[in-house]
Amino acid sequence: MRKKTCHKKKSSKRWLFLFGVLWYIESMTKSKVIDFWIESSEEDFKVANGLFKLRHYPQSLFFCHLSLEKLLKELTLWLKKESQKK
Repeated sequence: MRKKTCHKKKSSKRWLFLFGVLWYIESMTKSKVIDFWIESSEEDFKVANGLFKLRHYPQSLFFCHLSLEKLLKELTLWLKKESQKK
């Protein structure tokens, strides 16, 4: 019989990791955050290309979607940054 506490430990580790990532992003300047999203998007797109070459099409599509989401986040931040300059 499995213990239910095992699931709670995994869940709390995920939340701790997510909190760490969010704290890291919040502590960066806007231009560094924009660079972070661009670099992360490029990495995901490279993974998508590799998966596509291996004919793992659904997984490749997922990483393309992930890459596009990150570029949209970057674009949103960039537009906010530009509108604040005016």
